[in-house]
Amino acid sequence: MVMRKRYAATIAFALLLLMAVGSLSAYSGSFREYELKAGFIYRFISFVSWPEPHDDSGTVTIAILGKNPFGDAFKAVEGTIVNDRVVKIRFFGSGANYEDLKSCQLVYICSSEEKRLSTIFKTIGKHSVLTIGDSKGFVDKGGMIGFVEKRKRRIGIEMNNVAVSNANLTVRSMLKRIAVRIVDTPASKKD
Repeated sequence: MVMRKRYAATIAFALLLLMAVGSLSAYSGSFREYELKAGFIYRFISFVSWPEPHDDSGTVTIAILGKNPFGDAFKAVEGTIVNDRVVKIRFFGSGANYEDLKSCQLVYICSSEEKRLSTIFKTIGKHSVLTIGDSKGFVDKGGMIGFVEKRKRRIGIEMNNVAVSNANLTVRSMLKRIAVRIVDTPASKKD
């Protein structure tokens, strides 16, 4: 019975995510765009498996690194429970110690940090931290999930399987299927 409920919950999340990706209307303004991206990031938790135990605190931490474009968009999800773990949101400014990011499960790297991507990936790259961003070429530079604009201002994702594998993470096929592009080669050395 418990397995059936988990399976049903996973399918429900998958359908929600697929509906969101397939039917996102054009977003108006930057804030609406980042509200949608916050929703995606929150849903990614259900489609990624971290090695056990990543930590034993009973939390899953989403970190925002750099100049926060989300406003209060994550406020509604902080404290919710996903996969028996409490969602925690942490904000790190541009001067953050990247070592502190290793304790997080998901890190959204703001475009304000684009020039430091190489250093960030070197610091947390082999740790089980899902990196997400929307700067140009994010997945080609070593990021795991990159937001991209599809035609008619719809949001899509790209994925870097090599980076995901190097971090010992597992991304469910349902999430991979919605990616507009999957990178299966090591990251380029350019920043």
